Amino acid sequence: MSAKTVAKMLFAATSALTAAGLVTAVAPAGADPLGGPCDQQGLKYAFVPGPVILRQDNNIEVVVDTNGDRVTTAKYFIPNQGGTTSGTATGGLNGRTIDFNTNWNNGAGAGLSNHYTGTVNDDGSASGTTVNSLGTSNGWTSERLARCA
Repeated sequence: MSAKTVAKMLFAATSALTAAGLVTAVAPAGADPLGGPCDQQGLKYAFVPGPVILRQDNNIEVVVDTNGDRVTTAKYFIPNQGGTTSGTATGGLNGRTIDFNTNWNNGAGAGLSNHYTGTVNDDGSASGTTVNSLGTSNGWTSERLARCA
């Protein structure tokens, strides 16, 4: 039997099992199970449940607690250097746009603040820029930030 014939048989079998509901596919975090980004399906983006981790290009990891499309609290640390700075966060998601502020009030960064902006990608990951109250700018990424709501 040729490879082409086997491929056709596998496609037909998979199609039949899928139609019967015996085989399903998992959609990416930011995609609707019907296929496609949330905004193309008439849905909105929300933060994934649990803490969201932003990895800055200066080796700082920021952990943000969320509620739906809003941020609530934040903390950051530098891996392998110990110590944590924590504070409040306000703002959140509006469509694919990320825009929030943090005010650091405990730890080494107390008294400083950051403004985070960015964009959610089709797969629910995100990237953007943060500028702190001293004017320092850094890039950031998050592998798992948003989902359809």
